[in-house]
Amino acid sequence: MKNWSWRELGVVTCCLAGLALLVPGGCRAARAKAEAFKCVNQQRAMALAFKVFANDNDDLFPYEMTNSLAYDNSREAWLHFQTLSNELGTPKVLMCPADHERESNMASVWGPSIEPKRVDLPSKGNRAVSYFVGIRADESIPSSILLGDRDVEAPAERLDGRVLRITRPSHLRFTGRLHPNWGYVAMADGSVQQFTEPVQKNYPGTNLLLLPLFR
Repeated sequence: MKNWSWRELGVVTCCLAGLALLVPGGCRAARAKAEAFKCVNQQRAMALAFKVFANDNDDLFPYEMTNSLAYDNSREAWLHFQTLSNELGTPKVLMCPADHERESNMASVWGPSIEPKRVDLPSKGNRAVSYFVGIRADESIPSSILLGDRDVEAPAERLDGRVLRITRPSHLRFTGRLHPNWGYVAMADGSVQQFTEPVQKNYPGTNLLLLPLFR
């Protein structure tokens, strides 16, 4: 058997230490990519649900429908999504896979439940939601903002604590609490766009973003 010198042992130790540092970083990057991929798919599904709802209701989204649970509601983001329960199927899509701060609040059923293993959306409210809602989204304006990651921030006026008013042109930024250095936004045409900071986009008119806050 070969007798290893101290120098050779030192080189091997350094190599192993380097690998130990690289592997977790690579795992984190792969996990972030997978979470982002799933988040985009969830936003596409939710955008499609909004469009299906609008097609069945004179091109109006839940905020504008007088018989909707979310009609004129600028406080509870979760109600806007609950209105789409038939189109969405499960409330689990309301939780971004990268939202580790809120993942313990993920709802499994839309309505109240007495079963201990089922978490209902009404009891968790905005805590079970990772996405804001564009309450000025318009089916006839494809580039209006429909929904997006909740960690959005903007040099904009905050209305009543939970609504961001952004005008044209405006800078949308994301804090990185969900996805590293970027965020995702679904538009009224059903597309999902990635925003890195700082990014400037021109939008027609004014967008009001209802954040899923609970304090």
